Amino acid sequence: MLEALVADAVNNPDAKEFKIELCEVDLGGTKHWASAAVGRNGSFRIEGYDLGAAPEMAWNSDDYEFNRTVSPAGARKMLAELIRERFAGDPSTFGNIADWLKEKGIESSFSAYL
Repeated sequence: MLEALVADAVNNPDAKEFKIELCEVDLGGTKHWASAAVGRNGSFRIEGYDLGAAPEMAWNSDDYEFNRTVSPAGARKMLAELIRERFAGDPSTFGNIADWLKEKGIESSFSAYL
């Protein structure tokens, strides 16, 4: 399912956002879904939905929707920080990022100067 969502987002450049599912789990009486999206303007949003016993006990309603939005400037900083956490401190970082991009089917370009 995740691969289909990513493929749809990649193959549909006119979509208003690039969205992926992060999880869909049953937490013993409560179903939980989470997704993340990058908007056309570069903003980032993570959203979730709980259905079942937990929201019923907490709010007397069996469903609960929530989200967090990051501005385009904040999303760029977030991306840089995620890359730092994942790749920093390794002398193979340049190659590791190139390999990761290739593995995920993300186009990139390379240039070098002597």
